[in-house]
Amino acid sequence: MQTQAGTWKTYTAENSGLAGNTVRAVFVDVNGVKWFGTDSGLSSFDGTEWRNYRAGAGDPGLADDRVNCIAAESLEAGPKLWLATAGGVSSAWIQTGGLQFDAMYRQADGGLPAAEVNAAAVDIFSIKWFGTDAGAASLREGVWGVYTRENYWINHNRVKCIATDPEGMNYLGTEGAGVSRLRIDPVDGITAASAIDWAWSGLVSDTCHAILVAKNGHQWYGTDRGLCLHMSNNTREDWATYTTADGLADDFVRAIAETQDGVKWFGTNAGASSFDGTNWTTYRTGDGLAGSVVYGIAVDFDGSIWFATDHGVSQLSGTSAAGSEGPPAQMTLFRIRNFPNPLNPSTTFTFDLPRSGYATVRIVSLKGTVVRNLVDRIFGAGENRVPWDGRDDTGNAVPSGVYVAKVTAGGAVAGHKIIVTR
Repeated sequence: MQTQAGTWKTYTAENSGLAGNTVRAVFVDVNGVKWFGTDSGLSSFDGTEWRNYRAGAGDPGLADDRVNCIAAESLEAGPKLWLATAGGVSSAWIQTGGLQFDAMYRQADGGLPAAEVNAAAVDIFSIKWFGTDAGAASLREGVWGVYTRENYWINHNRVKCIATDPEGMNYLGTEGAGVSRLRIDPVDGITAASAIDWAWSGLVSDTCHAILVAKNGHQWYGTDRGLCLHMSNNTREDWATYTTADGLADDFVRAIAETQDGVKWFGTNAGASSFDGTNWTTYRTGDGLAGSVVYGIAVDFDGSIWFATDHGVSQLSGTSAAGSEGPPAQMTLFRIRNFPNPLNPSTTFTFDLPRSGYATVRIVSLKGTVVRNLVDRIFGAGENRVPWDGRDDTGNAVPSGVYVAKVTAGGAVAGHKIIVTR
């Protein structure tokens, strides 16, 4: 284990505008604004100004003052937050002047299997996922799905964390039955439902409080008995376990994050640890951490690390383990074109991305109707190519006319007109 110097800043309800000192979630949005879910409301900090949001302050507004998890969605209209609280789920648009709440979902409204929502995530198909102690739920275009032990979709109803991967697989960490995996394809429906537990895998415990699907595809699982790494798709093989004996701050792992250069950070019940693949570094309250219990970790664009703890928020900067995330800017698209144009019978779209990331390519009619969902996946930086055979989602050739190829990546959208002749 190594020790490392760094610069610490601590924010509490007493020395800043933080709503409360028990901080369960932290998130950095596309504009570099920090969001904190506390037991006393939601707080934001742009580096200068603090804003707080509490239940009852608007209609719709925050469902409950205890904010357990923060998830984000990038849409054409802008970035959006999904807030899992002790009283339901709230969604809100991120705007220059703060949040604009647009919906609230409670158990009584139908859809959510329980009032308190522990976890939230948005997958690549823009399906929203929520974990409760009475099962999981999904929300897609206003339609709810519920997944419980009783309807055989998951192995335990206490869902404590959710992570998604680039293929649309959703990992649901439970308290007592390991990890359940679900994938909803907009075309094929629910597929690939399966489970990972200690009896059939390398999980050291069936209670899972944190999951990270790393940039290289490996899965990290934070349990109450240590940290588990899975390095393949073979459930029974290619596992590694890390505990305090290896350098982890504590065996109860509550949060996992990854920097741009692949350094992993872990929040535990007794401090935080970083791991670069070789060396471990541990930070405790004596080093500058606000509280011992670390509920959440986020990596800022300047490479600094934010920790949500049981006694406030800490920011650590100036360590080699932090890495660099680059400037806080949305993805920019440029030079979208296709050849041949007019299309007959097929064409290939070419577009450039300044950096790797998720992108969707859709064919849309001039009335705005989606004709074909071509692709939704991670693309590399630089030039990318996507072919289109001139058919719609049902496999039929589209009629002659003008269409628009719409490319969405990192919150930016660009379109390109295509002429189809038959």
